[in-house]
Amino acid sequence: MNEGSLEGYLDKQGGIRKNWKKRYFKLRTASNQIDYYNKKGDVDVTRPLGTIQLNPRSVAKTILTGGYRPGREFEDCGFCVEDNNSTSRTWILIAPSKVNRDLWIKKIDELLSVNNKDQNPSNDKSSDKNEEANRKKTYRRSIHLTAKLEGEDDIEMLKNEVEKRDQQLSQLKGDFKSKKDELEDIQAKYFMNIGVFAKTNFLRSIQDTKNGNIKIDLYELYELVVEEKVPVSNWASWVDQQLKGIFKDPNYLNLRREEMRKDRRKTVSLMSGLNLNSANGNIKSVRFN
Repeated sequence: MNEGSLEGYLDKQGGIRKNWKKRYFKLRTASNQIDYYNKKGDVDVTRPLGTIQLNPRSVAKTILTGGYRPGREFEDCGFCVEDNNSTSRTWILIAPSKVNRDLWIKKIDELLSVNNKDQNPSNDKSSDKNEEANRKKTYRRSIHLTAKLEGEDDIEMLKNEVEKRDQQLSQLKGDFKSKKDELEDIQAKYFMNIGVFAKTNFLRSIQDTKNGNIKIDLYELYELVVEEKVPVSNWASWVDQQLKGIFKDPNYLNLRREEMRKDRRKTVSLMSGLNLNSANGNIKSVRFN
């Protein structure tokens, strides 16, 4: 190796296929780059096969050779050139000896140190400020990303909770309908027992009268008690009242239904006569037809 111009053969690992090739490298101080060629005779005669571009963030450091090229674990002559603040390629190189490797690292460091001082006399202070700014920026990004991920997790958790609640609600609705149907069956049976008992006693009390053979339909009475929404506690007295009405007039139930229909029509007519002020949501005036 020519120490004055810093050039010589190094083994280089490929960037994609990761295969190894022996190439001739030359450090060019004027342009802050390391060119490599197929052989020594190609230097300054042909175009380089490739270039390692150095910048203020570049660094050269030793590596364990065995981790990159099995079979050369005990040589310990490897080093790499990389950009500390970039995702650009890391160049993996192996020198012929440790002395040769250390000289390459020393020359690269000296070149970078001189160039950094020439470009910025207050480089140390500026570097510290830049590093601090980068740390703060990275911290803010990590906080934002963490909050975003936590927010997404919360949204997903809420979606799962809503689905779970919907399933529970559907189950409750099904249970409620089943219980409601069961309750209606029990109420119907209870009403029939009351009706049979009341009907028997009522017919027995009028057996000597001219209307002793009147027909009483308990299912018709049950439909009417449900329609009128009579409380269960009042069913017995209500049935007695209806039986008396039927005894006086066999057409009694039909008359009751007609009265109920008239009452409903009257209610609808009164409601349609209300003039509502939709602007403020209050009743502006009430007018009855």
